[in-house]
Amino acid sequence: MKKLALLFLLLPAALFCGDEFSASKSSAALLQDGFTGDKYTSLRLETKIGKVNIAEENTASVSGTGFALFSRNYLLDISASAVPSAAEFGVKVIKIAVSPGEYEPFVAGIYPFEALKNCRITCGDFRSIEGALLPAGTFEINNVLMRPVGTTFVTVKGEILERADNIPSLAPLIPKAVWINAHPPANTPAGLYSGKLIVSPEGQPPAEIKVEAEVLPFKLKNPPPERMNWLGIMSGSWDFERQAEEFRCIREHNYTGEITNALAPEGDDFTKANRYMELAKQAGMPGIFIHTNTHCQGGLNLEGSYGPNGHGLNMFNSVSYAKTAALVAKVKANADKNKWLKTVYYLSTELGTTFGEGGTADFTFLMNSIEEYYSGIKAAGVETLATFNRREEFALHAGLPTIDWTGFNGEMFPEWEKSLKEKPSLMTFIGIDQRMGHGFYMWKFGFRGVRPWCLDPGVMYPREQGLVYYYDKKAHPSVRFERIREGADDYRYLYTLSEVMKEAEAKGIDTKEASNMINLIMGYIPYNHKKDTPGVDYLKQDEYRGKIAEETIKLLKKIGK
Repeated sequence: MKKLALLFLLLPAALFCGDEFSASKSSAALLQDGFTGDKYTSLRLETKIGKVNIAEENTASVSGTGFALFSRNYLLDISASAVPSAAEFGVKVIKIAVSPGEYEPFVAGIYPFEALKNCRITCGDFRSIEGALLPAGTFEINNVLMRPVGTTFVTVKGEILERADNIPSLAPLIPKAVWINAHPPANTPAGLYSGKLIVSPEGQPPAEIKVEAEVLPFKLKNPPPERMNWLGIMSGSWDFERQAEEFRCIREHNYTGEITNALAPEGDDFTKANRYMELAKQAGMPGIFIHTNTHCQGGLNLEGSYGPNGHGLNMFNSVSYAKTAALVAKVKANADKNKWLKTVYYLSTELGTTFGEGGTADFTFLMNSIEEYYSGIKAAGVETLATFNRREEFALHAGLPTIDWTGFNGEMFPEWEKSLKEKPSLMTFIGIDQRMGHGFYMWKFGFRGVRPWCLDPGVMYPREQGLVYYYDKKAHPSVRFERIREGADDYRYLYTLSEVMKEAEAKGIDTKEASNMINLIMGYIPYNHKKDTPGVDYLKQDEYRGKIAEETIKLLKKIGK
């Protein structure tokens, strides 16, 4: 890397409005990454009238010539106003460990001190000490596009991965994140491979960072659907060109199914629903799928609660129950005939969240009514799911024999922890929602599924984050989705070790050391999943995974593999 004169000065955070926003780094970053037209004009207007504030970081300034490379942990955002630390600028070697067939990320950043054009990004030949070569295409290079995220307080940060090995232009003093996924083929020989990440802007001498990729001597095992599921909510459609691309993307991110209304019939016609399921099979989705056609949603009062047959009393009556049960029976018959992947019926969520004048009477009526609803659908012989938003409702209904799967939209609590041991449960909303919430947390409490909010961006408000951004007939994952994949991989590492332990125990090999190590790691995982827990270092998850890999390798050697 070229030598630079660096000067760091602490600066306070800034909030921009009106014309100040137009001159800010956040504005320049959005325009650079193609956030233009009506979306940009609308954001600028909201800023000008004080509806939103654009936050730029409390950070440091740095000066130099040309550009510099830096590296930042992929669990940390890179915003439009971020300035890398001296330690991040000083990274000489990026080290990763990856199992054959796995995707493993690392993030490099370009910090331009002046305008740059045509920044070519390459990963040179990677060879092991034994002379083995990682094939072309092992390293997928992504330009991370910045987008505004937030409601009242908005941060412009790296959000969308777009495959690119050349970035046409970079504005001065605005960092550009480059997200690289190492994806060695399943037959890659184990070993330590070394190469370089090289950035070559037009008219500038290139800069590089050494990369060491350790390819592990085992492949990850996938847990079966009865053990663990990763599911996208607010997903699925009958735009089948888009849907095929969506399935490709979410399968690459370890997702096993979707929570969808795309399995609903049009009257008695299941042509589109069956086509959706065929695409899922073609994509290698193992299931389960959760069908929302029979879903009841809670509201602010009884009348605000609704389902497939209307609101309030229009929903909660014997005619409505019979109508819904008949629909479920019809869907099940078609699913059996066409050999659908396993489908679970989502019955209700967030019922009884808040009640106004009706108070306790409305809540009691609703609880009694929904029990009748559950019973009618269960008579059709299907597997069912209900999620809850109040502990009182959970206590009343989680143990009902008419509900097969449960979930709760809130923090962990003792009754839920006890219920997790009695029937499968779905984590429905997660605060620490990237890596830890989708991997180690799932393992610690024995969840059988997780559904982050949500697959498509902008469901509740325009700048809401999603998992997948679809444009130019391509599904582009978000940074958040990449982090979630890492959580799912953490679970797969644990599952792989647990299966190797079973094999070792069958041969009389002691696995106590591996078991103790898993228990030690689980002791670091917080009880509260809704927010960061003081004292928990979320950046140590690679260290935890490394210990899991070490124990797996030890046992495989003892087994003779």
